[in-house]
Amino acid sequence: MSNDPKAKMTWKLTLLTGVGYSSAGDIEYTPFHYGRTSDELEHSPPQTLPSGLLHVLKESEMAEQALEAGFEIDICSAPQSRDEGWFRFEMGVIATNASSRLTREQGVYVSDEGPHSVELIHVNPCCPSRLPPVIWIWARELPENSLAWVIDSDLWDSGDGGQTSLHDFSDIGEAPTPNAEGPLPLPGPPDEPYEFV
Repeated sequence: MSNDPKAKMTWKLTLLTGVGYSSAGDIEYTPFHYGRTSDELEHSPPQTLPSGLLHVLKESEMAEQALEAGFEIDICSAPQSRDEGWFRFEMGVIATNASSRLTREQGVYVSDEGPHSVELIHVNPCCPSRLPPVIWIWARELPENSLAWVIDSDLWDSGDGGQTSLHDFSDIGEAPTPNAEGPLPLPGPPDEPYEFV
């Protein structure tokens, strides 16, 4: 996240495929690890992408890149230009889970370009800030420092000392079934600045 005055309005998420998750090149069924920081990324369960992110990747011609090395998205609550690669999503539904002392907001955001959606979760239920009514999403390649971290981490390790096989890059088996819990939710605005590494 940037340190400029708009820091609270823009945040990022890093998404990576794991070893053996090629799903025969079908990004719709490929599970991704995700996180705002490297710690979150290491501990996230792989989940499939929501239809809104699939739309952003396909329209940005980044689906192949995402399958190969992963990608990063910026989420912004301030108006952005579609001509610069930003995709607008408006909140369609908001749900509040107040079953405990903490309140957790979840919002479903719908694209104005078709039936594509993403879910945002308010990440700090102790903080009173609310989910924005409109967000813009922009996808890009992994930055070099994030890619270097991934290569150094064990996320792409096949479990046998780091040796990869042809199976790690192509899979002629059946595509995995989509995650029963649904596609991964995106984090809402952070309460303070953070860096990936």
